Amino acid sequence: MMKIILAGQNYFVVGGSDQVLLAEEQALLAAGHEVAPFAAKDSRNLPNQWEKYFPENTSKLVGDSILDVVRSYYSLKSSEALNNLICDFRPDILHCHIYYGKLTASIIRCAHKNSIPIVQTLHEYKLVCPTYQMIADGEQCEDCSGFNYYKAIMRSCNKKSRARTLHSTVEAYVSLLAGSYRLVDKFIAVSDFQRNKIISMGVDSNKIVTVYNGVDMDRMPYFVDKGDNYGYMGRVEDIKGIWEMILAFEVRPDINLVVMGDGSLKPTIEQYINSRGIKNILMVGFCGPEKKEKILQKCKCILVPSKWDETFGLVAVEALAMGLPVICSNRGGLPEVVRDGVDAIVLKEVSPETIGAALDFCESGDLDLSDMGRRGSQRVRSEFSMKRHVESIVGVYKELLG
Repeated sequence: MMKIILAGQNYFVVGGSDQVLLAEEQALLAAGHEVAPFAAKDSRNLPNQWEKYFPENTSKLVGDSILDVVRSYYSLKSSEALNNLICDFRPDILHCHIYYGKLTASIIRCAHKNSIPIVQTLHEYKLVCPTYQMIADGEQCEDCSGFNYYKAIMRSCNKKSRARTLHSTVEAYVSLLAGSYRLVDKFIAVSDFQRNKIISMGVDSNKIVTVYNGVDMDRMPYFVDKGDNYGYMGRVEDIKGIWEMILAFEVRPDINLVVMGDGSLKPTIEQYINSRGIKNILMVGFCGPEKKEKILQKCKCILVPSKWDETFGLVAVEALAMGLPVICSNRGGLPEVVRDGVDAIVLKEVSPETIGAALDFCESGDLDLSDMGRRGSQRVRSEFSMKRHVESIVGVYKELLG
């Protein structure tokens, strides 16, 4: 049995990476390993015995002083806190998820100085793109290939703001100098697409392995009796295809869409829905597990119309596990977790027209959505179980430990 520190910026659920970290922790504990989480202090953190080691959140774009900005790039307090945890816990492995911003790459350097092998799961493309999405001006972008992060500044990739992009770029270079690439022993990609893309942009193929994300299937109910709604779970952002989806439903007032999630576009879309008098689209915001389950039980299909290269497709896997087929794009790792025509309708491109055509197909009666959901559930409950995921993760640990 091993002793593992799981490091991530949050010890509560904001996005998919937090969800994976928490589920991974429970599965490792269930397998008999000892696990100590390490995250930034936050009133929303789940109760745990290790929180006394959690450092202050250092993510400040503009702080009270220049020193605050410097700390957001490289936090000595995070390094000191991790060092204290290492001294007391004596781990075999440091396994990082998303740590930059709130913890910074100082924790990588700290673990290396303590001769602790380091693993990092890559939930996006931050290693090769300072703004993590590999999108500029709404298009796929690989300009920063080879760790040439400075090219992002020229295109103002971070929310079209040169100041924000400069901040992201400086943070990426400071992290690189601190060892965010050089000192990590093994990177874990969550799909073959992500692994191949990152290798093509300059990462050594020997440093990165694919391990699909796992889902705690015991917490995924299977819905035998389903409703008639369509659902969306995720961030309300342009890269998620949210506008195209809204426009497709606007002209189909007889079918309902429930949008679960928050994001920068949520107020704008709510205003659009209200101003147009749209009655068949309901924006419910972020949903906890119980509320989400109640909403999903009234759905018959879930939409994942992403316009960016999704690294995995966690929402699609969760939907299928519950017996709900998906309508999704063909971007990134999504085609690796669904089967077109078997448990999903895969869009060749994302537009109101293509989404609308998929909805019309679902409503035509020519598809047995229940059977699609059943077949999808059987497959993903086997292929993407947390048990299988942890076995693969532990295999990576053992390889590093010899």
